[in-house]
Amino acid sequence: MYRTLPYYGTYTSTGEYASTWVNSINAQFRNPLAMVNEGKNNSAYGNINTNVFLNYKLLEGLKFNVTAGINYSTNDNQLFVPKTLVYNPKTNTATSTMNASGPNASNSWDKTLYKTLFSSLTYNKTIAKDHDFTLAGIYSQEEEEYRSLSGSIMGFVNNSLSELNAGLTTPLTNGTTYGWALRSYIGRLNYAFREKYLFEGIARYDGSSRFSPKNRWGFFPSLSVGWRVTQENFMKDQTFFDELKIRGSLGRSGNDRMGFNDQRDLYAYIPTLAFARFYPINDNIATGIAQMSIVDENIKWEVGTKRNIGFDATILKRKLNVTFDYFTDKREGILRQIQLPDFIGIRNAPFRNLATVSNKGWELSANYQHKIGELDINAGFNLTHVKNKIDYIPDPQKGRNALLQGEPINAFYMWKSLGIFQSQKEVDESAKQNAVPTQPGDIKFEDFSGPEGNRMVSLMPMTDKLWVSLFQPGPTEPTSI
Repeated sequence: MYRTLPYYGTYTSTGEYASTWVNSINAQFRNPLAMVNEGKNNSAYGNINTNVFLNYKLLEGLKFNVTAGINYSTNDNQLFVPKTLVYNPKTNTATSTMNASGPNASNSWDKTLYKTLFSSLTYNKTIAKDHDFTLAGIYSQEEEEYRSLSGSIMGFVNNSLSELNAGLTTPLTNGTTYGWALRSYIGRLNYAFREKYLFEGIARYDGSSRFSPKNRWGFFPSLSVGWRVTQENFMKDQTFFDELKIRGSLGRSGNDRMGFNDQRDLYAYIPTLAFARFYPINDNIATGIAQMSIVDENIKWEVGTKRNIGFDATILKRKLNVTFDYFTDKREGILRQIQLPDFIGIRNAPFRNLATVSNKGWELSANYQHKIGELDINAGFNLTHVKNKIDYIPDPQKGRNALLQGEPINAFYMWKSLGIFQSQKEVDESAKQNAVPTQPGDIKFEDFSGPEGNRMVSLMPMTDKLWVSLFQPGPTEPTSI
C-alpha cells in the first residue's frame, strides 16, 4: 500500500503534482493521486463453471449415475508504472520522480482448472417386505491444476510505450505449474429391517497425490447402526415422542491436507528447488539453483478413529427437534511441519506424521418450528464442548504455539496475568517482573516457580510460563432465531 501524510497538498499552485518537502513514509512515493491517474493497472478475470450428469436405469432396482464438472478461472493483469515528476509546492521545482528507476512494466497471467468426476452403480432390493437392501459402488476423482506466467522489464524511453517489448533493460520472467489429485473407490451397504433397525457399512480406498507412491493409498472403513425406538410396539401408545432414534457409529477417516495449498503442501515428499539470477560470477549474473526444503519421504495419511453415540428426538407434534451426540476422535499421525534451527539454512522445514491426538466432547442442538396464523417461528440453539490432548509426540515442538505431550494441540506458551500493580509496595513484595523497572500500572504476572524456585527476572524463565489451549473453549452456545 502506498501512503503519504494527509496534510500535504495534491497539486502545486501551477497545477503540477505536489511532492512533500520532508521525507514521507515511502521515499519513492510522494503523491498517491499521481499513481492513480498515470500509468495503468488493468486486470481481466474470467470464470467458467459447468456440470453435466446422466442417470440411467439399467434394470429394476439397478441405477447408474455419472456426474462431471469443470471450473475454469483465469486472471490477466497488466501494470505500467510511468516516470512522473512531482514538484515542491514551495518552490515549484521538480524534486523527485514517482519511480526513480524510470518506467517499468509487468504482465502476469494465471489459470486454475478444477475437474471432478463422480459415478455410482446402485442396486436396491426389498425382500419379503421387511428387508431393504441398498448396495452401491462409487468411483470419485478430483484434480486441480494451477499455472502462471509473468514477465517484467525496465528501461522504457518514455511513458508513451508501455508494452513489454518496448523495454530495454532488466528483463525478468517467471512461471510455475502445480496441482493435486484425489481418487477414491467406495463401497456402501445399507440394510433396514421394517424401517426399525438400520445398518450402514462403508469401505473406501483413497489415493492422494500429496504422498509418495508407496504411501499414496489408504483404507478407511466405517459402520453405523440405528434403532428407531418409536417403531416398536411398546411405543405405540405413548404420545410424548413423535420420533426417537438411537444411533451409534465407528469408523476411520483420512486426512491428506497439511495446512497450505501450494508446493509445501502439494509436494511435501519431494525436495523443492529455487532458480534465480542473482549470482555474480566473473562480472556476469549467473543463474543458480538452491534446495529450498528438507522432506520426509515416508509421510502418509493422517488417520482418525471416531466413535459416536447419540439420539434424534422429535416432540410436540413435530415442532421441536433435539439431537445429542457424544464422541471421541483419536487422530494418529497428525501432519505438521516441524521446527528447524535457522543455522541449517533451509527455508521450508519438512512435514511429518508428528503426533497422536485424542478429542472428546459432546454436542446438543435443538430447533423449534411453529406457525401461528401468518407468523412463522423458527428458533434454535446448539451447545458444544470439546477437549483434546496430545497423547504421543516423540519430537515435541516448542514455541508460541507448541505441541507437547499431555497438552492441548497448538497450546499458547505464555505468562499468566494477575492484573495491574496498584502500588509500589505491591511491586516490592512481588517477584521480579518483565518490565524493568517495574512500576505501579505495569502488568503483574504470576510466579509459578515460587519462592524456592527460579524467581522472575527481566526475561522471565520458562518455569514461570504455562500452557494455554488454543481453539479449545468450554461449552459454546450459538443461538439462532
